[in-house]
Amino acid sequence: MIPKFESALDHISIFQGLNDAERAVIARQCNWRRVAPREQVIGQMDTSTDVFFVVQGHLRAINFSQLGKQVSFVDVGPGTIVGEFAALDGEARSTNVLALDVAFIGSMSAESFWQAIEKHPCIAAELLKRLTGVIRQLNERVFLLSTMNVNNRIHAELLSLAHASGISDNSSTIVPTLTHAEIASRVGSSRETVSREINALAKAGVVRKDKRILIIQDVSWLENSV
Repeated sequence: MIPKFESALDHISIFQGLNDAERAVIARQCNWRRVAPREQVIGQMDTSTDVFFVVQGHLRAINFSQLGKQVSFVDVGPGTIVGEFAALDGEARSTNVLALDVAFIGSMSAESFWQAIEKHPCIAAELLKRLTGVIRQLNERVFLLSTMNVNNRIHAELLSLAHASGISDNSSTIVPTLTHAEIASRVGSSRETVSREINALAKAGVVRKDKRILIIQDVSWLENSV
């Protein structure tokens, strides 16, 4: 179901300090559309500067090396924004952003976005928190790539997925799980290496695979391994 555009921004994180009427005013300045799976929302080096609000569905930020190797940066879901870097500094887009599933998104021009920020300081405050979170995530990724061997990086990524999915009684069910190639693109490795390590973890009883479901049966083991 597509939400009414007047209330579409109700759950977007940076607008939580606004009242319903203020969010509705901003929503009327947005263009709304449904995005199909694998459809490109943003292209790397594009000169467009719109900012996007994810109301439904999930998007992924990725880049490709000169040899075509995919590097995944982050997945975002309902309540988040993408494309704010170009909206803020006017520079070319730094990554590609693709839809992972059917998504409903709104887009706003950089000019309108700046006007909203200037009119509502609470938006600026929430945006600063978000940008700080992005920096922290990138710092953590640089640390992992610089200090851990590949198996430990795989363990750290599985642990991150477990925390994102929720942990209960030392276990976590990740649905749908990432493919081995997708995990490899996140940890700077190859699909074959990820497959070998996850198979080893399965034999040790740390994880259990079931089609597109990955069950982490011993979260504590992963925590101790990293």
